Amino acid sequence: MYAELRENERIDDLQFKGLKLIQNGEYFSFGIDAVLLARFSSPKDNDVIVDLGTGTGIIPVMASGLCSSDDITGLEIQECMCDLFGRSIVLNSLDDRVRCVNGDIRQIGEYFARGSVSLVISNPPYIKAGNGIVNDLSQKAISRHEVLCTLDDVVSAAGYLLKEKGRLALINKPERMIECFDAMRKYGIQPKRAQLIFPRADKLPSAIMIEGVKGAKEGFKMLRPIIVMNDKGEYTVSIQDIYSDKGAEIFR
Repeated sequence: MYAELRENERIDDLQFKGLKLIQNGEYFSFGIDAVLLARFSSPKDNDVIVDLGTGTGIIPVMASGLCSSDDITGLEIQECMCDLFGRSIVLNSLDDRVRCVNGDIRQIGEYFARGSVSLVISNPPYIKAGNGIVNDLSQKAISRHEVLCTLDDVVSAAGYLLKEKGRLALINKPERMIECFDAMRKYGIQPKRAQLIFPRADKLPSAIMIEGVKGAKEGFKMLRPIIVMNDKGEYTVSIQDIYSDKGAEIFR
C-alpha cells in the first residue's frame, strides 16, 4: 500500500511477515531490543494487547505478525511518533487489528478499562530520572530518559490494565532488574521469567527482559542468555532465527 513519506523519513523492512515501519532519521529509532521483546512477550491469538510507550509502533506491528489477535494497541504520548505509527498501520493494512492511542501512561484510566488486557508490553526509557538530563523535552530525550514517565508509572499502568493471570513483558537495563522486580510486586505482578541480552559473548549484558504474571504464585525461571553478535561482528544464528518460525525456541 502507498505510504506518504515526509522529510527525513524512510520505510524499514522488518524482514518478518512482509511487515514494514515508517521511521524518521531525526527521531529515536527502534533497535534489536524492541524486536527481541516482541518475541519474548509471546503474544497469543486471543490476547488483548497493549504496548505502553510504543514509539513508532515496532512492537504492535511485530505482534501482528506473531499472532492473529485483532485487539492490539500502542499507547504513546508523543504526537510525532503517533503520526509515524498511524501511517505504518495503514502501510501494513492493519487498520482492523492495530490502533494507536495518543495519551499519557500516567492517565491510563482515561483510555482503558481496569482489568481489560491480557498482555502488556513495554520498552520504557532506560535511564533513571535525574541521571544525566535536566529539562530536555526533545524527542530522543523522552524516549531514552524518564522525563515524562518512570518505571513505576509503567508498571502501575500495567497493574491497572491486566486481568488476573495477565502478563507483563518489559525490558530494561540489567542494573535496574531489582527495581523492576520490586515494582511488579508492588502492583500485584509476580516476576516469572527473565532473559539477559549480551551484545557479544565477551561483553557484559546490555539489557534484561522480564515477564510477570498478575496474581500468580511465586516461582521464577532464568532463561538462557541471548548473544546478539558473534566475534566476527555478525548476527548470531539465534538472532537470525528470530525472523523465522524457529525463533520462539530461544525464549523458552
